Amino acid sequence: MNLYLIRHAHAGSRTRWEGDDLDRPLSRRGQQQVAHLAELLADVRPAAVWSSPAVRCVQTVEPIAVSHDLEIMADPLLAEGNDAGKAAMRMVEAAADGDLVVCAHGDLIPRAMGLLVTDGMKIAGEDDPSSCRKGSMWIIEIEDGRAVRASHEPPGA
Repeated sequence: MNLYLIRHAHAGSRTRWEGDDLDRPLSRRGQQQVAHLAELLADVRPAAVWSSPAVRCVQTVEPIAVSHDLEIMADPLLAEGNDAGKAAMRMVEAAADGDLVVCAHGDLIPRAMGLLVTDGMKIAGEDDPSSCRKGSMWIIEIEDGRAVRASHEPPGA
C-alpha cells in the first residue's frame, strides 16, 4: 500500500490575504499544480482521501477525490502547528489498509518525514526528506504497517 503525502498547492501570499487563513484558496498557479497531481495519481485507486481543513488543502485533493467518488475527510490533526508524530502514525496506520491520499502543510510534512526516517524508512536516491515545496508529493510505501521507502515528486508548475 502507498501513502501519497501532498503539500497543498500554491495559494498566494498569506500576508496579502485579508480573511481567515483557513479560507485562503488556491491561486491560478496552484490550480495548475493540482491538475499535475491529478494526472500523476490518475491510475491510483485510493481507499480514502484526507486533508487539513484549510481550503487550500481541500482544493488540492478535491479532483482526486471526485474522480474516485470519495469524500474528503477533513482532519484537524493535519492542520498547521499540530503534532507531526501523531499525524504520521495515524496516516501510516490508515495506509496499511489501502492507498491513502493526504494533503497537509509545509510545517507538518518535513517533521513527519523526519520521524518516519528515524523509524527506519529509506529515502530514494538523493531526495531530501525535508523537501516540501507547494504542490509536491511524497510517495511512501507501507509494508506490514510501517513506512519502508519514500520517493519525492516535485511540483508540476
